[in-house]
Amino acid sequence: MKTLIWIMLWSAGLSVLAGCGSDDPVAACEKPPLEIVTPSSAYLNHRFFQLDLPFAEFPGGRFQGDIILPESIKIFQLMPGGEPTGSDITNVAAYVDSLGYLTWDSIDFENPHLFGRIWREITAWDPMRDANGGLIAVDLRTQMDPVEALAVIYEIRQDDGTIVKIGDRPGRDLPQQTVAGVTGLYFRMKLLKAPWDDQEPHSFLYVLRNIYSLGAKNIDATNFHLRIEDLMPGNNQPQQDESGLDYIRIFGLDRDDPHRSGFPDGIVDMWDPYLFDLQKGLLKFPLDFPMPFAPGGNPTGRVAEADMLAEAHYSAYADTSIFVWENSYLRSEQSWQIYDPSVNPDQYPLFQNFRIISTYGQPGPD
Repeated sequence: MKTLIWIMLWSAGLSVLAGCGSDDPVAACEKPPLEIVTPSSAYLNHRFFQLDLPFAEFPGGRFQGDIILPESIKIFQLMPGGEPTGSDITNVAAYVDSLGYLTWDSIDFENPHLFGRIWREITAWDPMRDANGGLIAVDLRTQMDPVEALAVIYEIRQDDGTIVKIGDRPGRDLPQQTVAGVTGLYFRMKLLKAPWDDQEPHSFLYVLRNIYSLGAKNIDATNFHLRIEDLMPGNNQPQQDESGLDYIRIFGLDRDDPHRSGFPDGIVDMWDPYLFDLQKGLLKFPLDFPMPFAPGGNPTGRVAEADMLAEAHYSAYADTSIFVWENSYLRSEQSWQIYDPSVNPDQYPLFQNFRIISTYGQPGPD
């Protein structure tokens, strides 16, 4: 009996060492490509935050030449309770800044959007920058829970060199603000994130909702491929729309080739650092495409406008006369709910109509 078991184990070992089922002893033992499927509803929510919305803040929003100074940024998280520890600070009131930084001093500071006792600084974050080095957003490196609250302080350098401070800086400033109905003095800070059930519409828009995880970090570009597929039943070519255009083109991920010829080549532009960060394992849809799976937004009460905006975005990226919007799956399956502040994030998976499929090589055996 022992001899039989030994022979079986010896035979199994030979089948692994002899080529993993292939005539090529090297290629056979290589691991198959790893495939990661990400639903369109599964963007990295509550991780990437803009600090303001100049296009939507009037009359005091930032003008061209007004620069947020990244070294001045401090982000704080409201803690659920207990006693402060370490470098925690106490008594922060957070305010919605919907009119722009130039109107900060005119806010009704007696009535914050929210306030709390214990706040902890988030020190692990990275700046996202544009081609000119300007700040796009802050990357908190992890997704925050929908129920958590964040506040931020920072400084802006105006075009003439004037420095404008947004919020009180603990360690430099003292808490001096009274809040209606409570005792004590509070630091004033800008609301960066409200709990989702507050349905606070302005700070909701700070979040970049067009960035997805590729499922791994430090991805080798030579083995990397990505496609977007629709979920139309029975579709034999789910990576293409009805006119035969690849979805990666329609979604702005294939606009050129590595030689910069100006023509899509059927492969995502992984060489573009503003679309892909293979080191961090991130897919970033174009900045001017903040809601890629419903660029027209919520159509309630504005159906024609939402439809027109969506068609304009997709047509611009498709950049060809063969693109067809009428009666297309893309038109009928707009997932505006995943970008709407009134929808619980737990419900987002109900509204996924596309999927992102990433494939890349796995490390070989040691």
